[in-house]
Parts: sequence; structure tokens; C-alpha cells
Amino acid sequence: MKQDICAHCRQPFSRYRNRKNQDYCSKKECQRVRKAKWKREKIEKDAVFKTYNQQTNEDWHAKTPGYWKDYRKRNPEKTERNRILQRVRNQKRKKKAEKKIAKMGTPKVIAKVDVLKSNTHQAFNEFWLVPVIAKVDVLKAHILLIPDKSQRQSDTFF
Repeated sequence: MKQDICAHCRQPFSRYRNRKNQDYCSKKECQRVRKAKWKREKIEKDAVFKTYNQQTNEDWHAKTPGYWKDYRKRNPEKTERNRILQRVRNQKRKKKAEKKIAKMGTPKVIAKVDVLKSNTHQAFNEFWLVPVIAKVDVLKAHILLIPDKSQRQSDTFF
């Protein structure tokens, strides 16, 4: 038998002769990783399998209410570890979103409202409203400053 290297533990192993595409050794941990990888790929490719898997999870949650709350009480060290890892995932997600926004050329500020301090200038311009959160089309807006009747002059653009 030919000696191959396991895709998970990187240890040499002998393939079974009827398994030409065997990439993992027979250790329990390596088989667990192989099965998890297969399941992820199956869920990605097969909509029926994905739906069935989601329904199975929902059924389990309905039958075992409070399981995760009890689990967190029993395993505070795992709970803390998950909190730390979730912060890392959130930071990565935030950085990815910031890069996407930077590519779009839009500011990082979603909305900003300032008080108009002076009416000496006429705000007449064209702006493009680019959505940051919602998935909608870009909107072109014309913004005009309309002075009070007392401030209007006969030579204004109105």
C-alpha cells in the first residue's frame, strides 16, 4: 500500500485500496474533520439538504429549550472563549465592510446633520446619495437653499 499524508493531522497513512481519493487517515479526529468538511460543502451545493438540516436544527431547539443557557452556565471558560472569538470575528467583519465602503468611495459616516451657521452662501449643488446599509440604487439629489421672503432679492435664481 502507498503511504500518503493525512490532510488534517499531516501524518503518513496507508490508503485503503478501494478508496482512491482518500485524503484523511482513520483517526477519529481526522474523520470528524472530514465529515464536517463534507457537510459544509453539501449544505453549500444542495438546497434540499440545507433545508432539511435547518429544519432538523429547529426541531432540536424546540425539543430542548434552555439547553444553551445551561451549557454556558456549566462551561464558563468556553463561554468566555467564544466571546473573545466573536469579538475577533466582528472586527474582521467591520474591517471588510470598511474596505468595501472605501472601494465605493463613500465616507464612513452613514448620516451627519449639521446646523447651518450662515446664510451668506447659496447651497446649490448636486449630490449622489449612496446607500451604505440597505441594498438600493444610488439616488441623485439636487439640494437648494431657499431663503426667507425677507432675504430674497430680485436677482436671485428663483
